[in-house]
Amino acid sequence: MPSAADDYNAAAGFHEETVAKTAGLLGTSLAGMVAHDDLAALDVLADLPGVDPHRLGCLGFSGGGGRSLALAALSPRIKASVVTCMMTTFESLLPAYLDAHSWLLQTPGLWKLGDWPELTARSDASFLVQYALADELFPEEGMREAHRILERLHAASEGTRTPYTGSFWPGGHVFSAAMQEEATEFLASTLALKTYA
Repeated sequence: MPSAADDYNAAAGFHEETVAKTAGLLGTSLAGMVAHDDLAALDVLADLPGVDPHRLGCLGFSGGGGRSLALAALSPRIKASVVTCMMTTFESLLPAYLDAHSWLLQTPGLWKLGDWPELTARSDASFLVQYALADELFPEEGMREAHRILERLHAASEGTRTPYTGSFWPGGHVFSAAMQEEATEFLASTLALKTYA
């Protein structure tokens, strides 16, 4: 029997093309509309009492991982970003894995700015990328290639801390309790240890 999540995903998938086409007619994309909303939410968060606007981070799983990456690339306010089960190379998705993903991850012209791993270089944030080795939505070789690219892009200079950490986990497309704990510790330590002007 399908779960409630299965029913939701089927219904959402049925209407997603219509939403994506509508966004295109309006001169944007579904991913662009969501990024706009995420940036607006970040502005609201930064202005809340008790929030230090210089110590903001974001975390996302699956499509939310893509949103976390995009938000860090688009806003200098983000100082730490966790991307869970959503990092590979564009090329590794073609052709077998493309249909498994939402239009949310399909931004027209994005490749002109760089592949997903390369987008991290457009941010000053520290990144934790969590890979699931048996992830059915991303090929392992694509994840490992993304990891190699990220290590090259964020190689630590003598005496400095690299802003990229990659961790490989067993299992499929899940955000396990242990992964959540690692993500929470990364955000807490990264945002607590840094000082910003």
